[in-house]
Amino acid sequence: MLETLDLQVKLAKSAYKARKKQLQIELARLQREAFNARLGIIVLIEGWELSGKALTIQFLNEFLDPRGFQVHAMYPPTQEERLHPFVRRYMLRMPAYGSTAFFQRSWYHLVLDAQVRGDGTFDPHTVYQEIRQYERMLTDDGYLIFKFWLHIDKKEQRKRRDDFDRMSFRRLIGPDDPEQHRYYDEYAQAAEEMFTATSTADSPWHLIPANDRRYARVAVANRLVQRIQMELHKRAQNAIAQEPLRPRPLPPLERPSVMDKVDLSVTMEKKEYKKRLKKAKKKVLDAQFQTYQHQRGVIFVFEGWDAGGKGGAIRRLTSHLDPRYFRVHPTAAPRGEEVDHHYLWRFWKEICPRGQWAIFDRSWYGRVLVERVEQFARQDEWERAYREINEFERSLYESGYLIFKYWIHISPEEQLKRFEERERVEYKRHKITEEDWRNRKKWLRYEEAADDMFRRTSTTIAPWHIIPGNDKPYARVKILENFIQGVNEGLQRPFITHKRAF
Repeated sequence: MLETLDLQVKLAKSAYKARKKQLQIELARLQREAFNARLGIIVLIEGWELSGKALTIQFLNEFLDPRGFQVHAMYPPTQEERLHPFVRRYMLRMPAYGSTAFFQRSWYHLVLDAQVRGDGTFDPHTVYQEIRQYERMLTDDGYLIFKFWLHIDKKEQRKRRDDFDRMSFRRLIGPDDPEQHRYYDEYAQAAEEMFTATSTADSPWHLIPANDRRYARVAVANRLVQRIQMELHKRAQNAIAQEPLRPRPLPPLERPSVMDKVDLSVTMEKKEYKKRLKKAKKKVLDAQFQTYQHQRGVIFVFEGWDAGGKGGAIRRLTSHLDPRYFRVHPTAAPRGEEVDHHYLWRFWKEICPRGQWAIFDRSWYGRVLVERVEQFARQDEWERAYREINEFERSLYESGYLIFKYWIHISPEEQLKRFEERERVEYKRHKITEEDWRNRKKWLRYEEAADDMFRRTSTTIAPWHIIPGNDKPYARVKILENFIQGVNEGLQRPFITHKRAF
């Protein structure tokens, strides 16, 4: 692909000035329209060292409202970032709907470096698969992704390197790789493989001849203007022509459902409970030390019926732990900037570094539970979420995390008993709300949503554990003992991942 580019193409200074003014006025107008349409725009500027990435971004932003965009110059990851999944530091920098993010270097840069200058064992294709999934998740959510590669030949890069080295004050600017020129041919081959593996219909690569700086800047701006115009026009036409989305009929709940098979009659005597709980807490503390020592992250997901006992189970889990190495995240309805991002964005923020534990009291599964039942998400959105969640959890697993998902199941009769107790006992009264009573009336709809969730998101790497919860002591001990067995098995499997190169 790169060899087909005409690197001799040039743009005269007079033509550049005239086109520059037109483009920058148009870009400013499109920025306002994108904000009104809540169109998020992601622009990746990749290419050779000294190909003009930073100056191209400066050219594009000259007439934009700085409140509506951010520029991210991606340096090598910090030690703390290396303890997190590969895509997390990019996900946290995703723009809000209606805003734009420019990346000078992106998730592709690390892959190229690892492939060309790693130890020879790195296989980029597994990472490219994750990148394709990541970009598809964003474009499915309505983002526009632009991927530009600024291409210069080896002779031009050598010339610019010599000029750069003579201008010592410029060493302060941006991330720089003075050794890349030595590996030019290897990088070119790796880049060709990258284009083939990751150029898709929704997020294609745009290869820009950049020996002439003026031509390159105008070419990038032209592509941005054309595609943003097309997207805004398409959205306007859809808004006029589209009928309100009608939910597709769903198959009836299969009986017996997954939860119908749970034996809610199991109990545990008080004496046995105390004995097993004490023993389990010691082993849980040891597991915390072992996961820290092995640099393995642990993710807990607690879901279940209102008044099911999630809070009590979490307290028994954490009571003997070192509080420096875990954090509990109670999940409520999204608000503020959370509403202006992909629904997984707020959970990526809370993923702990490897060696620590993140405990979610309700989680990303709200997308296919409450948002489905209460129609806060469209049917196409929550149906797409099953795949997105599985890919999200796969990314965590391949980055060295162990995932434990618990659904605490109680009967409608037991829930009613606990609701009434909460209303009757003063110090428990804060736990019951009108929303709890409303949700109870939708029990069958929530059961149907939960059943689909179990069937579509219980995987070998992150299975669901449905815990009988009518008897609280039994549920609490069962969760701890299940975790102890699971974490011991997980630590016996070596942490071998393609992402160690990062």
